Amino acid sequence: MICKSYDTEHAEIYGQLLLKLQNFSSDFIQQCRSVEEIDCVLNQREGASLSECDSIFPRVRLALDANMKPLLSHMNVQISLRARWLGAWAEGHGNLGRDMGRFIRHTFFYPILALLHSFSAGILVKSFEVPYARYLSYTTSYLIFIFLLAVLRYLKRSATGETIQLAIEAYVFIYVMGQILSEFLEFSRRGIAKYFGLWWRFFDFILLYVFVVSFICWSAAKMSPVPKGLHRKHWIAFDPSILFEIFFGTACLMAFWRVFYFVQLHRTLGSTVISIGRCVGQVFSYFGIMAIVIASFGLGISTLLQPYEDAVVLQDDGVSKTMTSSFANIILSIRSLFWGFFGYLNYSEYITVVGNAGPKFEPTNHYITHVASELLVAIYYIVTVITLLNLMISLLVKKADEVLENEDVEWKFTRAHIYFEFFEDSAAVPPPFNLVFFVTSYMRKICSGKYSFIWPDLLITKQLIQDSKEFVSITDYHKVLINIFRRYHTTKFYHYRTIQNIDSDTKSKKEGRALMAFLNERKSVFNRTQIPSTRSAVP
Repeated sequence: MICKSYDTEHAEIYGQLLLKLQNFSSDFIQQCRSVEEIDCVLNQREGASLSECDSIFPRVRLALDANMKPLLSHMNVQISLRARWLGAWAEGHGNLGRDMGRFIRHTFFYPILALLHSFSAGILVKSFEVPYARYLSYTTSYLIFIFLLAVLRYLKRSATGETIQLAIEAYVFIYVMGQILSEFLEFSRRGIAKYFGLWWRFFDFILLYVFVVSFICWSAAKMSPVPKGLHRKHWIAFDPSILFEIFFGTACLMAFWRVFYFVQLHRTLGSTVISIGRCVGQVFSYFGIMAIVIASFGLGISTLLQPYEDAVVLQDDGVSKTMTSSFANIILSIRSLFWGFFGYLNYSEYITVVGNAGPKFEPTNHYITHVASELLVAIYYIVTVITLLNLMISLLVKKADEVLENEDVEWKFTRAHIYFEFFEDSAAVPPPFNLVFFVTSYMRKICSGKYSFIWPDLLITKQLIQDSKEFVSITDYHKVLINIFRRYHTTKFYHYRTIQNIDSDTKSKKEGRALMAFLNERKSVFNRTQIPSTRSAVP
């Protein structure tokens, strides 16, 4: 991956090498014959950072960072991840009564259970140690969060309604603070490059930033010396209340969009969301090209029509006509061309108005300027609508086809990322309860004396640090690797032997009938060249 990014001239060759490596890792993990062997391979800490060594399956975390999609989508890895995802809930999973009880407990009663788990620093309510239970509680808390955002817009401005509104706004911003804490802990563990490797991390960063700005505007509006009941028609254009409504409305819009994050775990809908997410990069590339095209045409057309700004002509019928300001400067030209792409550019917008001149004060016509501006607008439509728009459609279709061809691999790869987010201890309880859990759990770890503070990994167990400094023999792991390699070598050996036998049979069928005098000789030669079965077997 690093060589591919730096040596772009030979990126295709590096891509082929990467594909071979990914296929090898998938074939290698396929030789594991038991869950114990799979867990032994995936639990190795070599190559992982300190913050990831103490987590579940450090090897899988490394594979996620390296985009080893064939390995992560393999059935053996998915079975182990699914077992860790269900945790203690794997026992009795499928029993309708038990599953419903667990679901109700971590949806309808999750606030009480989350409070108990938070204030006890994880001692009480052990079900929050199950990643799937964390996911249920987090999903429920987020649905309540967006529901309160919707309720907040429809509260009446009465005395009671204002009190309820303040309470809901306080809860919303406390929830946002809890989400910021959760994202900060993830950022400190992963680093900036790995943190922004997923689309929802970019989305969360922008969402939380907009919420923080809206909170600042809300605080400024509350402390403003403007009378409380003053009508908004007396407000200035940049009043904090107006800015709060703009930013908070944008944040509410983005908060509802974040529901797609939870949909990704669904097999059918998740694949659709993932394919759309993969196409976002192509859309941004198209927007960049469109921006350059619109800016170039806006500059050219404004150069032609700006000198005629505010020109007025008295027509023969006595009606005066004024030059439109759609292309008065480059900013207005870009805006007119942007909306013109959607069909809102009228023909009259770029008709040249010069004025009246001469002894008879007759209207003056600059036909060359009018033809040139009309020609530029026509070329603009040809470039954007006929060329770029169809190019964009073809690129999106191509990208979507690539994703749909590997739909199962892409979905399992994304699901593994979501699984690991809920494997972390920082995701034990959802916001805003994680604010309390963060304080109590860290106080418990510090008081236990078993942890050390290391930036940016935060609290790390001392035993883990000591193990990283000493060489520890991993005999079981080496034995497993030897057995897996022997199986892999045997599989490949017999695979190529089978191909050779098939090719030889095909060639022999194509050959004509051999003479009887040479049959015995050919048979003896074949027997001499054949490898004995006792030597081909791998011990």
